[in-house]
Amino acid sequence: MAEWYRRMFQGRYGIRKMSVVLLCIAAVFFIWALIAPPHWRKFSPVLTGVLLAVYAIWRCFSRNIVRRQQEEASAAYLLSMVRRKLNDLWSRTRFGYARNVVRPKKSKFGKKEKGKKMDNTEDSINLIVLCPNCNQQLRVPRGKGEIRITCKNCGKTFQRKT
Repeated sequence: MAEWYRRMFQGRYGIRKMSVVLLCIAAVFFIWALIAPPHWRKFSPVLTGVLLAVYAIWRCFSRNIVRRQQEEASAAYLLSMVRRKLNDLWSRTRFGYARNVVRPKKSKFGKKEKGKKMDNTEDSINLIVLCPNCNQQLRVPRGKGEIRITCKNCGKTFQRKT
């Protein structure tokens, strides 16, 4: 059985992440067609599910590997952009943080991003705030309550909770 499977997919793109996602979306459309009342099914979710499933299976058996990899990379890029926008919207509303507070970006391993100084004490002591007038990044101490901040670039004074 394993040998037959290996020979069948030799020289083909195979099952990758995008094909699995397309099949899952097709399954959602099939379930929707079973559960939803008839007046919600105006655009035929069964047809949409079948088309998505056929496209996912066609991708698996495709011999144009380079084109399928390009499609996968484009879909991953689009998904990362959507994730970034959603995370940005979520972080603006979460915990009452202001829109112009910049949080230090960290990698998966808890270190700062490449090319930045590694100083963990600075991250926990200071907060970076953007000036509302000129968008200059200003470093202010954390946990001091509401403080008055003066921008070094434009001289504007504003208050911010830290």
